[in-house]
Parts: sequence; structure tokens; C-alpha cells
Amino acid sequence: MRVYITGVAGFLGSHLSDGALAKGWIVHGIDNLFRGQIKHLPESENFTFEQINLCGEISVLSASIQQFKPDVILHYGAINGTEYFYDRPFEVLDTNVMSTINLLKAIEACEHKPTRIAYASSSEV
Repeated sequence: MRVYITGVAGFLGSHLSDGALAKGWIVHGIDNLFRGQIKHLPESENFTFEQINLCGEISVLSASIQQFKPDVILHYGAINGTEYFYDRPFEVLDTNVMSTINLLKAIEACEHKPTRIAYASSSEV
């Protein structure tokens, strides 16, 4: 199984990657490192990482997906935490919605498409 995880350096994404690797799956993770940290990334020959902003160029995201050819995409890339929502509510909502739209557009542009996509929302959406 080839799994592509957005938000892989965050709390949930890093634990998902650990679980997937424990099952022997091949994992490619992306994160913009806004809140996620490199130290949360697993060290495994079955794990690769790219620093990609989901709100950036769709072509960069699409190329990453196309190159990895995932069976499944787990979308956990979002801004969460009430401190961000209260300080910058429109930025948080825009980022969380646009990141999902960009991911779907990137997948649509790929020749190879995953068989499944799992989307995890947050209290800030």
C-alpha cells in the first residue's frame, strides 16, 4: 500500500505515518511546517518527505502526487488550534478550505489517481 499523507509533521499526521509504516506500507508525507516539526517525522527507508504548501502552486502538488503514485491519500493538512482561529479567523478558514480544494484539483490533474481519499476536518472548519 502506498499512502500519501498531508500534514505529516503534525500530531495526527505523524502518528498516522507511524501506523502505516508499522503495517509495512510505503509513506510519502508533505507538510508546510507551519506548526508541524521535522522531529515528528519517522526515520524509515519506507518514508519520504517534501515540504509543500497546500495553498501554493497546484502544479507542484500534482507533480508530487503523480511521482509517488499513491493508492490512498490521507488529508490532515490544516491550520488548527483555537489560538490561530481567534487571532486570524478568515486566514484559518481560507487556508483550510483552499488547501482541500487545491488538493482535489491537483489529484484531478494527475494521470494516476488514488483509489481513496480520507479527509479529516478540524474544529476550525
